[in-house]
Amino acid sequence: MKVSWLLYVVALSPYCINALTVEAGSLRTDGTAFQIQASSSDGLWPLPEFWDTGRVRSDDSFVVYNGEELQSRSTVFWRARVWDVQGIASAWSETSIFEVSLLDASDWKASWITNPGYSSGNTSLPLFAKEFLVPCTVAKARLYLLGLGIHAPEINGNVVGDSNVIGIALEKGIYDADEPLGGRYTKFTVPEQELKLISQLEFTCIGESHSVVSDNSWVTTVQGPHLEGHWYGDEEYDARKEVADWSRTSGMRDDWNKASVTTGPQGVLTSPRSPPLKVVETVKAIAVNQVGDQWVFDFGVNFAGTFSFKINGQSREGTRIVFYPSEIVNEGGGPDQSTTEGPIFDAHTIKGEKSEVASNEPVLSVSTSNNLFNGIHKIIDRSIQSNMYSVLTDCPHREKAMIAVPLKLYKYYGDVNVLKMRAGGKPYLNDGGLGDWLTLDTTTPKGVASTFGYQQAVQDMAEVEEILGNIAEAASYRALSDGIKQGFNDMWFNTTGSPHYSTNCQGCNAIALDMGAVADEYKSDVLGNIITSLESNDWHWTVGEISLPSLIRVLHKYGRDDAFFKIFSRTTIPSYGSQVAYGATSLWEHWDAPETGGSWNHFMSVLSLCIISATIDN
Repeated sequence: MKVSWLLYVVALSPYCINALTVEAGSLRTDGTAFQIQASSSDGLWPLPEFWDTGRVRSDDSFVVYNGEELQSRSTVFWRARVWDVQGIASAWSETSIFEVSLLDASDWKASWITNPGYSSGNTSLPLFAKEFLVPCTVAKARLYLLGLGIHAPEINGNVVGDSNVIGIALEKGIYDADEPLGGRYTKFTVPEQELKLISQLEFTCIGESHSVVSDNSWVTTVQGPHLEGHWYGDEEYDARKEVADWSRTSGMRDDWNKASVTTGPQGVLTSPRSPPLKVVETVKAIAVNQVGDQWVFDFGVNFAGTFSFKINGQSREGTRIVFYPSEIVNEGGGPDQSTTEGPIFDAHTIKGEKSEVASNEPVLSVSTSNNLFNGIHKIIDRSIQSNMYSVLTDCPHREKAMIAVPLKLYKYYGDVNVLKMRAGGKPYLNDGGLGDWLTLDTTTPKGVASTFGYQQAVQDMAEVEEILGNIAEAASYRALSDGIKQGFNDMWFNTTGSPHYSTNCQGCNAIALDMGAVADEYKSDVLGNIITSLESNDWHWTVGEISLPSLIRVLHKYGRDDAFFKIFSRTTIPSYGSQVAYGATSLWEHWDAPETGGSWNHFMSVLSLCIISATIDN
């Protein structure tokens, strides 16, 4: 049998790294070794100039690049092979490539440019263009670009020839979340931001290097079709204002204005830390119903994405069509945006022509013998995918990000530089707290979850400092963690009746056990209270989203997987299974969403991780 290995060369942005797959001849993976080579050419493998690890005894599939220092614009070819437990080497993998972006400010010859005539709500979003000549046969070309907020580049509308035009459309993105057009929904409103870009196109021929950089020779207009492109409230598009061939040599740009040079943002420009978004699935409507003067398209699943449509616009110039996305429908069958805090809408004004048209690749599939668990994993996976737009778009990760995320990245990929970068941050403590979000037991004190979050952050910091070799700092954080746990005990531990914490709620007791605050002689009592509560609630939990992972970890740690199985086999509220039984296609925020509302597409992956872990272990 053959085992597929994934070896990642991981490095910090601005490096962009791919993965390779190699096959070993043995099913066993213990006691294996690997070798990685990296060079500037695919033909230099006998003497790779950048890196040759030699044979390294390790079964680690995540490797940090540790070869020659790479320069801006470096192209790196790399390959890998492995040895199985029998000492048999695999064949070399196929060669993969990664490139280095522009590392230093001095690499940029371009200027930041803007259109000072842009005014949110009063003009269209800006378009920029630059016509240029290519005097030779191009061997290689790279475009280095950043547009604030969102950029969409085109070159000749795609095709490159002798005479060329680079065109860039800017939209607001999260960078310019000002008050949107037409009363659309927004939050975190900021003053209007200057939309601007920096662009550097570099191309090489045999013995020649050329560049086209953004400066005041570029031209720009705010008379295009995009009137609004709001991060929260969606778009306003007027097809009557489309600029024909605006990014092609045939386009008429005589009435465009020259771009103005402006200042860039503070900070260092780096390449994206996540892969570009791409279409990974196409969902078609399964039903179309007319409700009054509206048409309702039912896609059958709750998902995050964009849409395309095609209509016959002949003789309908100026007709404005509005699209309202919603997770649910109202009693009349029309869109109900109560779960998304609308109004959110895309508006398209018809030009009057006959026809108008306006990547999360899976690396693991999971299937179990339990159909309910398969269904639970499916709706969780759908919600995770709906949140994976460059960064996770929902909020449960944010209060943990500064400490927990770098630590998890280190544990997954082994790159200690992630911890070193974050360790130099300024001390910060937000004097506030978060409760056990949407807990069903309303007696759960807010301070229980807040103290737990504080202790977990400190505990993670102790681990980070120990990894970095800062022994004194690690000891200091461990002492602080112990002090927090002692304070938690002093505040919440109660020996009246059966020993318990706070109000004897499931979440309180689970958090106490999970953080290690419970003395050995009381652990069985505290765990027993959790089991008693679960059983008295017909094996349903009463916890919120913060203490649910603690409940799962505690049941597993103390050998009560039987209770774990019972609560996750339930199909009545509150449970994951109740959502599957209801017909949900993504995970709800509220356990009883049909009655109480909340988001119908919410990211809580803890059970899916348990399913995956159990599947792999077995």
